Amino acid sequence: MSCWDKEIVHSAWDHKAIRLLSQPNLLLTLDLAPRFKLFFVQSGFRIGEAAQRAGVSVDTIRYYERVKLLPPAPRSDGGYRLFAADTIEQVRFIKQAQDLGFSLVEIRMLMSGGGADKCRQTRDLLRSKLEVTNQRIKALSEFKRRLSRHLQACEDELARRGDASRCPVIVEIGQAAQRKVKR
Repeated sequence: MSCWDKEIVHSAWDHKAIRLLSQPNLLLTLDLAPRFKLFFVQSGFRIGEAAQRAGVSVDTIRYYERVKLLPPAPRSDGGYRLFAADTIEQVRFIKQAQDLGFSLVEIRMLMSGGGADKCRQTRDLLRSKLEVTNQRIKALSEFKRRLSRHLQACEDELARRGDASRCPVIVEIGQAAQRKVKR
């Protein structure tokens, strides 16, 4: 691709512009006044707007840059970081992967792309995550059964004794604590 490969876009000021693909953060625009003027406009989002669009804090984007999950953003003439739309999508991907339980190390591996070897690594990672998830579901199901039994015991005690009730859950926890002390 030569440095003159380009695409026609609309700038934020609704002028037609030419984006040089070798310099995606620069728009070459023509002013619509008599005696057309040629000037460069830097495109991209400042860090605050990028963070807002991605649904994260500014510190999150800075952190992702620092740990190299995101490439360093180019700077405007004024020294501001300028983030492209695809960087915002990367941030959204990272947050979604975190919400699904992936660590940043695992997310870095997922973002590295690649061929069959990377696909196998991703498959193995997903299998591992699925196994961990199944174990958590099993533990949560047991916890839910235990909570249901405790709830039923409380309801039965309150129905039998009313205001004279002693909470069976608290009694059971106290007895379990006493058994541990005696050991």
